[in-house]
Amino acid sequence: MDDSLQLNLRLMEALLFASANPIPETVMVERLPDDADIPLLLETLQEHYKDRGVNLVKVNKAWAFRTAPGLGSRLIVEREITRKLSRAAIE
Repeated sequence: MDDSLQLNLRLMEALLFASANPIPETVMVERLPDDADIPLLLETLQEHYKDRGVNLVKVNKAWAFRTAPGLGSRLIVEREITRKLSRAAIE
């Protein structure tokens, strides 16, 4: 992989990880260098992350990293919280 492609791939990966919301391809075009091949970069990242804990997925017309299917339920933490009863509940 040439240096320019590697740099663009790293930039796109960082952009996606840093964003709280899915990123449309139009924003990627604005934020990445002019020589960035957006479809190739997205395909490369999807392939790289396909068997990992997060996957690159298309959400409507934008892209985002999401927890891999089958792992979400393992990340849920349930805790019992004990609270004092209010005065009205005690009466």
